[in-house]
Amino acid sequence: MSEDTVKIGIVTAEESGDLLAAEFIKALSLSNKKVHIHGLVGEKLRHMINEVPTEVDRTVFNVMGLIDPFLNLQKILGERKKLLNYFLKQNIDIFIGVDSPDLNLYFHKKLKK
Repeated sequence: MSEDTVKIGIVTAEESGDLLAAEFIKALSLSNKKVHIHGLVGEKLRHMINEVPTEVDRTVFNVMGLIDPFLNLQKILGERKKLLNYFLKQNIDIFIGVDSPDLNLYFHKKLKK
């Protein structure tokens, strides 16, 4: 990958995030920048990005309420760690978290350069 390519990491843990991110990615594709997008996205966005981390299970993050997250906490933390390591390995330049602030603020903090 050339040095002038911008590497973007993106997470959309919910379908509503896919819809919002789709518009952003469309606009980005119209720019003159070379971009390579890595991310954890839904089915509707998979064809729009360059690479999806196959080792991370997106469905683990689809929990609601108080009991569900608590019962699945170990799985959630494990998948979150895998995703963080994936982004670090890819050496992304920009992280974009769409919706799911409880999940995405963690990545914003950890990936801040």
